[in-house]
Amino acid sequence: MILSIVITFFGLASIIGILRPRLGAVLLWLFPWVYPNTLLYNTLPFNIRFDDLWVMYMFVVCFLLYRQGTVLGKVFWLSVFWWVALFIGNLVGVIITGGEILIPIFKSATKSMYVPFTTYVLSCLVNDEKQTGDHLRGLSLAGVIAGVLGIAMIYLPGPLSVFLIPQYWQGYNAEEMVEFSAELVRRTQGAVGTMTLATITMCLSVATLMMVIHQIGRKLRVFLSIMCLLLLVSLAYTNTRGAIAGFIAAMLWGIIFTKKRGTLILLAFLGAIMLAWQGEIVQRIMIRITGRPGGPTTPIWEGMETRLRVWNTFVEHFNPVYVMFGMGMITSQYLTKATAHNAYIGAFVYGGLLGVVSLVIVIAYAISLAKRLRAIGVDPFSQALAATLTAMVVAMMVNGMVLENFQQYTGMQIYFAMMLFVENRIRQVQSEQEAWLDTYAESAEQLQGAV
Repeated sequence: MILSIVITFFGLASIIGILRPRLGAVLLWLFPWVYPNTLLYNTLPFNIRFDDLWVMYMFVVCFLLYRQGTVLGKVFWLSVFWWVALFIGNLVGVIITGGEILIPIFKSATKSMYVPFTTYVLSCLVNDEKQTGDHLRGLSLAGVIAGVLGIAMIYLPGPLSVFLIPQYWQGYNAEEMVEFSAELVRRTQGAVGTMTLATITMCLSVATLMMVIHQIGRKLRVFLSIMCLLLLVSLAYTNTRGAIAGFIAAMLWGIIFTKKRGTLILLAFLGAIMLAWQGEIVQRIMIRITGRPGGPTTPIWEGMETRLRVWNTFVEHFNPVYVMFGMGMITSQYLTKATAHNAYIGAFVYGGLLGVVSLVIVIAYAISLAKRLRAIGVDPFSQALAATLTAMVVAMMVNGMVLENFQQYTGMQIYFAMMLFVENRIRQVQSEQEAWLDTYAESAEQLQGAV
């Protein structure tokens, strides 16, 4: 019965994807972020998920119907290179393990394909200012829905357990982990897990805030202001120290390096007042910093000690064989019983030198794009996009100190999407400037001829 309903829904969505492809592109974000994991677990062979099929479906639709006239810029090919670096590391992992964990490695590699597939779809469908603004509306709304779902699951873990990821930790499944914890120390999981939801809300909080303060169109500014507030609340409820630090770092960058420092300082002051007024959020954050004796949370200094031990484990297990291409995330977790918990260590462990090169290029090219747009685009929308991308780089780099976010597909989907919007905007501004110069030259020739 459930499978029939889901297949019917997927069929209707597929029609929408053809008739309204830009709405289908927004669903690239919404479907994975609110996927009912437990309800649909193992519905399809090899636990293939319907949201996986949707990403592939939209890629095929765009490739067959909308690729004509599409300009695939450097951002798309960089997203492919990012995936290739991870894929080769996964191939090495298959060889190392002798195929013992082939299916998990294969699933990890295919999940990473979300990034180039999403970048390709957006390259086909989102190009001008209106399309970019509309997609940012849909993207931020999808993030808010995911965040609000996560908050609701704190207070209603039983009725909303269909969204939980069915994983086990120390003998408890995800639902039991939520129900056995005191309500005040629960962290939002949503349908994507705590760390992924924190990355989503961090990136989109930064994006919506930077877009709003740069005086973009009134309707878009009002909508994104509401989204920003809800995303910040959702970020606070994830209570993820690295993501919150990433957002604060992006704020500090904006205060120091942009002309909107006065607005940002005022917003930071108002935010502090709201936090003081909303006592429960402050309590949650303080528990994550100081820990709770006998409880499931540890003080921040103990968390850092744990990460130092994890990083030391990777140093001890270093093998020159993996220098060039790494061994992939799943193999690393299989062999060491831990993940890197650091984007910079993860780049080397999972992808070797190729992974490190990929990371450096991804960061450097994003900064370069933002700098170029800031130089040539004097309009508010261009300045907003440039500031958004730079602030997102700062947030991701700070969060990357405690999370391998540059190797996980969800955060990189958003990251590459913003890079693509900036690249498209540069192309549009240059085209407008060239058209203006051509018109000016033609007018000058006509005037000279008349003389």
